[in-house]
Amino acid sequence: MSPDSPSVSVIVPTLNEEENIEGIVNKILAGAGSLNLEIIVVDDASRDQTQPIVRRLAETLPLILLARDKPKDGLAGAVLAGARAARAGVVLVIDADGSHPPEKIPELALPVINGERDMVIGSRYAPGGSTPGWSRKRRLMSRAASAAAWPLTDVHDALSGFFAVRRDLLADIPSDAAGFKIALEILVRGGDSIRVGEVPIAFRDRELGQSKMGAGVIFTYFRRLLALSGWRESQDSVGLAISKTLRVWVVDFLFFYAATFLHARLGVANLIAFAAGAALNAWLKSAQSPYETRRHPRFLTRLAFVSLLALFLRSGVLGTCAALFGWPPLLAILPAIVTGWTVLFLGYALFIWPVREQYGRGVRWRVAAVGATAYLLALRVAFLFTLPIDRHLAVLPSHTEGVSIGIRLTVALRRLGQFLLGSGSRAGFNCPAILCWGVAAWAVFTITQRIFDKTTAFRALLLVSALPAFFFAGAIFSSATVLVTIWSLVLWLLALALKWPPKRTVTVCAAAAAIFWFPGGWLPFWRLDLRFSTMAAHALLFFPYQILLITPVTFLSIASYPWRADERRIPLAAASCSGIAALAVWIGWTFGYVGLTASAAIWLPLLPFIASEMQPPGRPPVRYWSPIISGCIVCYGLYYCYLAFA
Repeated sequence: MSPDSPSVSVIVPTLNEEENIEGIVNKILAGAGSLNLEIIVVDDASRDQTQPIVRRLAETLPLILLARDKPKDGLAGAVLAGARAARAGVVLVIDADGSHPPEKIPELALPVINGERDMVIGSRYAPGGSTPGWSRKRRLMSRAASAAAWPLTDVHDALSGFFAVRRDLLADIPSDAAGFKIALEILVRGGDSIRVGEVPIAFRDRELGQSKMGAGVIFTYFRRLLALSGWRESQDSVGLAISKTLRVWVVDFLFFYAATFLHARLGVANLIAFAAGAALNAWLKSAQSPYETRRHPRFLTRLAFVSLLALFLRSGVLGTCAALFGWPPLLAILPAIVTGWTVLFLGYALFIWPVREQYGRGVRWRVAAVGATAYLLALRVAFLFTLPIDRHLAVLPSHTEGVSIGIRLTVALRRLGQFLLGSGSRAGFNCPAILCWGVAAWAVFTITQRIFDKTTAFRALLLVSALPAFFFAGAIFSSATVLVTIWSLVLWLLALALKWPPKRTVTVCAAAAAIFWFPGGWLPFWRLDLRFSTMAAHALLFFPYQILLITPVTFLSIASYPWRADERRIPLAAASCSGIAALAVWIGWTFGYVGLTASAAIWLPLLPFIASEMQPPGRPPVRYWSPIISGCIVCYGLYYCYLAFA
């Protein structure tokens, strides 16, 4: 290849890097191997000798200096400027401080050059990557920043500054992408359509010069992360936005005070105050949208939906503070007002007026799943004190001798909840349901991601959060809640076993059989106390975990051996597990051992496939799911408010 047609354009952003620039240029050229490179140094008005050094090197090396006199868009702008000046179809970005290993350049660039990947990232957190010499505080901060970006991307290290990418993908990034994490911009905007690979690297601290990291950079990162999630920033200044918020809160509080002064019931006073504040808020925000938009049915529907969500959650906070903590109404309304208007503020920015052009394919589902899951969890917590207690849970024995391991687990979780929130409160009885639901949601998410992809896993999480059987199994603690949790873990193990070699599957299942069935083991049926004969039948049907564990895992895995390469084994396993769960739930429901919430066990194996059909590959989303999920959330809020204020 001639010097006029480089295969890779290496972009090196600099700011006061006179100690490092010559060394990093030489290391890049030494580590390039057979690649034909051009190096573009983009300097953001350095005040030291960086630019003179680069000009001197450019006399003998394939090096270009791109000097920006008045940069306002940070490191991301420097990378975009370098990409516009690049001649190669593949661009590689590397820091000038020597923290990235230049010898990894061929591993990053060649898959993109060969068309195998659209982007390859040098990852600190992929298996084999490391951050030698970092303090515990810095590791924690870096992990926290990466975790914040985890819902939007599929890679271990979305914040890496060392990556190779097709130049046309950089061309799609707008000029307002301020900050220093341009890789995150590419990943989010590309969504599920971008093919990404990761190469583990050892990221080392700079030896010379001063780090550019600071509080301003961190703030810019999180602000940009919100923007990539669809966040629509207010057109008001900070002072004006605070003024509007305080006015709405004051009107809300005054109407609540007036209603309680006139001896209105707590729920009625709350509704009147919120309606007054919502009317004022809508009028203050009306200037931010055209008249046609404000009258559009979709806008009005979304505004009504978000307003209901805010009302439901603030009602739960108000009821908890007043009924559970014994606060006077005028004090209890204060955290309720803050909670409700926080929900409304987030709803305006992310749902009513989102910036959807920044979404890649699949990101909208992820943002919706995270938002709905977080809201429904908050709703459960806010209304814990109002939920009824399962009648079977209330009569379980306080001791655990002579009963099945399933009953032992249920009693232990009941004790945990009562220890945390009081033995006499409904919240103490029901709070373990949230923990059990979290385990089941994690299992379903992991199974779906293993079978399909991360976006489909988020859709499955949305279903686990919003569908009635799963919602109430995670709200009212009962033996059915434990059943659903254990069954989800069994399915997680099954998903692993279907991909294991047959010998490993048989070995694991044989070990499980020995542990559970060995005389004197975890579930000795002959030692069951006769006084709890119904509990014995209950345990025999639902809580001998070895039946749920060994039967589907062993037989389905062994039966799948002749056609293990056939992907039909996974749907067949799911259908078989649903059949097993349906039989168990039908028997238990017939004899009165479990309630309708146990039917969630039937749907658990099918959730990954339902989630995949919510938006088949290459097709738009199925439209009826949005009103179904929204309607379920509204019904839960109405039900909770009825329990709390009826």
